[in-house]
Amino acid sequence: MDCRSERLMTTNLLLVPVSGKYEQAIFSSFTEEVAKYMIARVPCCIEETFLFIETSLAELSTGNALPMVILEKETEIFLGCAGLYQIQDPYPELGIWLKVDAQGKGYGFQVVEALVRWAEKHLNFRALLYPVDERNAASRRIPDKLGATVAKKYPIADEKGNILNVLEYRIVNRRLDKEKVMVG
Repeated sequence: MDCRSERLMTTNLLLVPVSGKYEQAIFSSFTEEVAKYMIARVPCCIEETFLFIETSLAELSTGNALPMVILEKETEIFLGCAGLYQIQDPYPELGIWLKVDAQGKGYGFQVVEALVRWAEKHLNFRALLYPVDERNAASRRIPDKLGATVAKKYPIADEKGNILNVLEYRIVNRRLDKEKVMVG
């Protein structure tokens, strides 16, 4: 599946594929505060951000991921990154981060909801995985609002050596649920 030209829109946001155009914005916005509950660590130099973009573009071109940049729809101001990963698997993974001044505005829910809708239209999956550290109350509200359930809880070390206590939510494919009702 070629996702290189995908554009998703929400009420306030535009999601476009990651590209080198956003290298500086990604580098300067992915701060310690943003990465607090994430496995990834803050890049120490712009070259590490370039490597992230290069890897994302390779995954995008092979059709195994949909890495996106989140922009404010009217101004196209950079707000963060999100994506779907291992999209050919029955359980793709969702990920999202927003720069500090974009947090607390409901953008995370809009982004995840848009990615779920896109996945239900384009992918054959059973559920989307949404791993989140149990201390990250704001991120936990997103899958809760979508009716997701916690399927697993496990500790994992982040790239800084800290332990995260991950709650792995599953957002069930609503298309499959509707098909079950129609068949049943």
